Amino acid sequence: MSEEKGSSSANMNHLNCISESVATENTELPFRCPACGGEQLSCGIKSYQKAVIMEDGDMDVYGGDSVNEDQTDFMCWGCCFIICTNGEPIRRVEDMVEWLKAHSPGEKG
Repeated sequence: MSEEKGSSSANMNHLNCISESVATENTELPFRCPACGGEQLSCGIKSYQKAVIMEDGDMDVYGGDSVNEDQTDFMCWGCCFIICTNGEPIRRVEDMVEWLKAHSPGEKG
C-alpha cells in the first residue's frame, strides 16, 4: 500500500498546528498562601439542597444541582485560609486571576 501524495504535507501541517497550540497554551499562575506560604490553591463549592426534617429525626434532601458564585470561594489547600479582597472572599475565577497576578510569588534574590 502506498500513501496518497500530499499526505506527508498534511501531516506536517498537522504537526505545525499542534506545535502552535502548545506554544499558545495557558500557563498556570503560581499561588503562595499569605498565611502559611503553601503553594496549593483550592476551590470550595457550597451546595445547598432543600431539606425536610421529620419529628423522628429522619431527613429527606431534594435538588441542589445548581451552583452560583455566592456558593464558591478559594482557599489554601494546606491551612484553609480563605483568599479575600477588601475583607470579602473571592468568588469569581476572573477575580482570582487578578489576585494571583497581583500576588505572584516571583523570584527572590
